[in-house]
Amino acid sequence: MSQPDAESTADEVAGDVERAPTTGLPAVDDALSRLADLDQRPVSEHHEPLAAAHEALHGELQSPPRDP
Repeated sequence: MSQPDAESTADEVAGDVERAPTTGLPAVDDALSRLADLDQRPVSEHHEPLAAAHEALHGELQSPPRDP
């Protein structure tokens, strides 16, 4: 079995990011969707979406568990 080259692996990972998973938690889903095109944006624009994702995840982890 051969190993994939770095470029094809990176393309697969990028494709996974573009199809952000749905968590069922609107704040988390929104934050993750804002990270989908991060690699296409200049580094100077990375802070806001990363900070929003951090806040959304932190908020969900701090909140009491929800009934399914």
